[in-house]
Amino acid sequence: MALKWWQQALFLLALSVVLSVAGLANFLVADMERVVLPVKHWWTSGFSYLYSVTQNLQQLPKAAKRIQDLELRLAEASVSLAELETTKKENQALRALVADHNQLSERRIITAPVVAFAQPAIAAGELDGIQPGAIVLSNDTLLGQVREVRAHSATVALLFTQESQPILVTTSQGVQGLLIGDGKKIILTEVEKQAQLNLGDQLTTVGQPQIEQGIPVGRIIKITNDPVAATQEAIVEQYVSFFETPLVEVR
Repeated sequence: MALKWWQQALFLLALSVVLSVAGLANFLVADMERVVLPVKHWWTSGFSYLYSVTQNLQQLPKAAKRIQDLELRLAEASVSLAELETTKKENQALRALVADHNQLSERRIITAPVVAFAQPAIAAGELDGIQPGAIVLSNDTLLGQVREVRAHSATVALLFTQESQPILVTTSQGVQGLLIGDGKKIILTEVEKQAQLNLGDQLTTVGQPQIEQGIPVGRIIKITNDPVAATQEAIVEQYVSFFETPLVEVR
């Protein structure tokens, strides 16, 4: 027969009195504490860890947005730095072109190269005084000649192109030859078989219509002397590239 609730309570009260009198209550409490305390510590640590993870997850959207903002600022800073570097190069080139005031003349035009077109061009044209055949230079190095002239722009035949006209050049030792382009590189041709060519020889113009004498062109980096050929050839490297210089001079 099941005990009623007041009977159960009376039984537990009596059991507590008996245990207390017998001195067993303290032992039971100590045993219970040894069991309960680790469980309590585990639950407390787990709750703290779970709370920390929850807080970190809540911060993730803010952290992601902050990273995006930092990346955007870095990109903007990189663009500004590139613009400053370009401006610096243009200023340096401009200072080099106007350093010698005695050489300035009305025939000299300073402009920027344009490399976005299908062929090399300059940002100056007929309205600026550009004429077909005018020479294009950078850092006093001959890069090519003007071909077609429009109102505000003009195309340029660079020395390595097949459209460039042959240019008579000479080394510092007086060895002469013709400079032509094959579409990829500049070639020194028509050099006498017995003439002495050396790697590193610097070439300058001899002088011809529209091209003055003594303009630097480049230096020899490879010599081809075919035993069965009537002449010898050489590959020429220029000191500056039209596609990298910020400003060019037209005259």
